[in-house]
Amino acid sequence: MTRRELNAVRRLSKRQAAYEEELGLLEPRVVRPLNDNPSRAHYSSQVERLTIRKVELEKAMRTLQGEIIRWKERIDAQLRQISAPLAYKVMYLRYVECYSFREIAHLLKQPLAKIYRIHNENEKKVLD
Repeated sequence: MTRRELNAVRRLSKRQAAYEEELGLLEPRVVRPLNDNPSRAHYSSQVERLTIRKVELEKAMRTLQGEIIRWKERIDAQLRQISAPLAYKVMYLRYVECYSFREIAHLLKQPLAKIYRIHNENEKKVLD
């Protein structure tokens, strides 16, 4: 597994967050009711464009979620070659759950330096 593949879930999760943010910004615009304004036709075409974009984003999100699941399974299978339970947890939290090193140290109640050391030692085992 390459470093790029190992970081696939992190990259895809960032893209997912961007899609979610855009969807959140679109939602109020799409559902805004049309009033009896003379420029109603303008609003109608704008709402139509926004609705199409919303549907495209929702479809892209479903595709992305499936891709994230496949990468998580693939990465987890690669991480299973790590025999030490603590090392496996560190790598799993980092690459499958996308936690920061500081968050991992807090969750596992371990010093941050130890988390870095465990990560560095085991990353070499996972990478081709």
